Amino acid sequence: MSQGEITAEIRVWWPSAVPAELKKWFGQFHFHEEQRTDIYALAGPDIGMKQRGSGGPIELKTLAMRDVELPSLSLPGQLWIKRSAEGIQLPRGRHVRVGKRRCLSLFDISGDCFAQSTDRPSRHCEVELGVIKIENSSWGTFCLEASASFHDAPSVLSSVWKKICPPDSVLDSDSLSYPELLNKLF
Repeated sequence: MSQGEITAEIRVWWPSAVPAELKKWFGQFHFHEEQRTDIYALAGPDIGMKQRGSGGPIELKTLAMRDVELPSLSLPGQLWIKRSAEGIQLPRGRHVRVGKRRCLSLFDISGDCFAQSTDRPSRHCEVELGVIKIENSSWGTFCLEASASFHDAPSVLSSVWKKICPPDSVLDSDSLSYPELLNKLF
């Protein structure tokens, strides 16, 4: 199993699609598109376990802290520990296929740097805008995921939020992680 990566995250959802205002705002960034289907094990709201569509290792995310206060934001964040494990399979039980079409933009936040990047430095923040399909329903999603140390990740996430200035409509949405959404739906 990999060492693990600490991430601070905010993820919001809308039934069926992302608001047009948010799509327009996101267009200012350089991004790449990705489409795949992941298989999630329903393991509860505090554990995310998935097999990426392309195969490879199982990704395991464990909630380390819920309702993390983020300076100057009205939405709380969450701290997760992300690991990948080779040679294991998803546990028996209920699995859900999640089709994803995502636009991703990566920011290097190392030291004094704040710039879009194609590399994945140890301190970075990924901004995601996407649509997912779960069984017969579609959901729009927006996420910021900052990778840094356990103590730095929340302030890094808040700082990136302030620098990129998402529209206020993001703050009017349900803030849930993938495991929380799947737990709520199933």
